[in-house]
Amino acid sequence: MSWGIVLADDHKLVRAGIIALLEEVADFRVLGEADDGDQVLPLCRSLRPDVLLLDLAMPGRSGLQVLEDLQDLEPPRPRVLMLSMHASEAHVQRCLRQGAVGYVLKNAAPEELELAIRQVLQGQLWWPPAVPAPTVLPEPSPAVRAAALGLAELTPRQLEVLKLLADGLNTKEVARQLGISPKTVETYRAQLMQRLGVQDLVGLVRFALFNGISSYP
Repeated sequence: MSWGIVLADDHKLVRAGIIALLEEVADFRVLGEADDGDQVLPLCRSLRPDVLLLDLAMPGRSGLQVLEDLQDLEPPRPRVLMLSMHASEAHVQRCLRQGAVGYVLKNAAPEELELAIRQVLQGQLWWPPAVPAPTVLPEPSPAVRAAALGLAELTPRQLEVLKLLADGLNTKEVARQLGISPKTVETYRAQLMQRLGVQDLVGLVRFALFNGISSYP
């Protein structure tokens, strides 16, 4: 299986360098590239990438404006990793609140980009290790806010599964820790998504963060 990626950055040399890195990864495939913010939404609509690498500061619509535009896409929407030179907590926090699921510094080590992409593909959040985790909390969507009202309806086992998933454990690791089968974990995850009204693991993680069930990462 290969993962489709769209890259949006207004610097040609930066795009060329990132594409060269991605092309060395066997299961990554660059579907297209944009050099300004106005091109991103049409490109994502036509190519349907799994991941969008989005520069925070671009000509035309900024990265933050593009994050708003992406809400008009039919699900499943691409997981958005922001690219930026700004290492401040405020920049990271604002991007996560606007809908990004990750934030990578342009001066990060090449292997960090691959790690970040794989992390968000697994439904987890990513931001620079230097940014203090406890103060970076994604703003929950209306669906997550609504789901919070039904938190008391979750069973103790469902809460256990939710916490472990939000803490970054995969299905097999959760099963091993709880002494249940991976298929049972998948059943619990499906039940949680249905009950909480979220569409994917990212939604579950945001719900867990918003309600203090997890402080990952």
